[in-house]
Amino acid sequence: MPFSQGGFDLRKLRTIRYSAYVGAVVATLSLWLHLLGTKAKHTLYAETVNEAIECLRVGVASEPDSKLYLPAAGNADFMDYYTTGKGKALKRVQGKLTAFRESSFYTRWMDKLSYGDRARVLSASQGPSSAWLTGSSKIRMTNLYFETAANLRLRPGDCSKLADRSSRSVTLMKTRHRLIAKRIAVWARRAGATSVKLEPAHLDPDSSKRPDIDIVIDPDRYLVDVAVIHPTCKTYLQKAHKQLGACDVMIDTKRDKYDELASRLDAQIVPAVIETYGALSKPCKKLFKKLADYSLEDPYCLFTRDEILRGLTLEVSTILQIWNAKLITRRDD
Repeated sequence: MPFSQGGFDLRKLRTIRYSAYVGAVVATLSLWLHLLGTKAKHTLYAETVNEAIECLRVGVASEPDSKLYLPAAGNADFMDYYTTGKGKALKRVQGKLTAFRESSFYTRWMDKLSYGDRARVLSASQGPSSAWLTGSSKIRMTNLYFETAANLRLRPGDCSKLADRSSRSVTLMKTRHRLIAKRIAVWARRAGATSVKLEPAHLDPDSSKRPDIDIVIDPDRYLVDVAVIHPTCKTYLQKAHKQLGACDVMIDTKRDKYDELASRLDAQIVPAVIETYGALSKPCKKLFKKLADYSLEDPYCLFTRDEILRGLTLEVSTILQIWNAKLITRRDD
């Protein structure tokens, strides 16, 4: 399954062989039509495309504006479409056919999953969830932690250790929380934020409330509070059947806690909620983009906008999965 469907972006050859065949036929069609010469042979060659499509059980769309418009043999548009039109691109045709098949399979598969597994797949299918798999970070994972994180992403099972409240687990969770907040603060400074303070004290004289990070990006101020939640635990499971539903529960909790303080300081509260499978809440993604955009205004920033955004997402994702693995394996090395 692709990353966008909670997989590892690896596919069995037997599942893509027909799509690849059609794509290869299309990519070389102009050459073969030139070599074959006669119209009769053109038609015979064209029929191979249709046969492969039938094997895919996709069918041939009849409207040119269809997402899967693939003219059949004998169609007046056939030659132009596959020699000079949109159909000449190998990746376009193969990609469309593969995506259509996978989308159909994904829909049927999701309907059969339990609530817990559905929550896992929905969370793992979010774009940032696969960042630790697609990028290279200075933060390294051991083979054991990589295998543990991969199993967490791909396999249904008992992940109760991620929500365990024993003293050992709580210590590991606090460290995970602190390291994630620290990386956000580091990248905020790199983006050129006016002021970045970790765990600022004395913001509220009437209580001990303090967010994880106080970020000032002139003229705005953001109180960022990090939370890592496990969407398949009982607290969130009912809401986790829709994308980021579990995050929404914790976002409401954070806003209730900090709204009054944020109003008093003329600041915005940012609930940086992250699901254990890697999904980022909307406020968290919005903050990352805000920091990346702000880097464009700092003439002394040493990083491009894309490097800021990528660095934030990749390092948070990698730290999250390393410490998830430590929680599951009960190791801290």
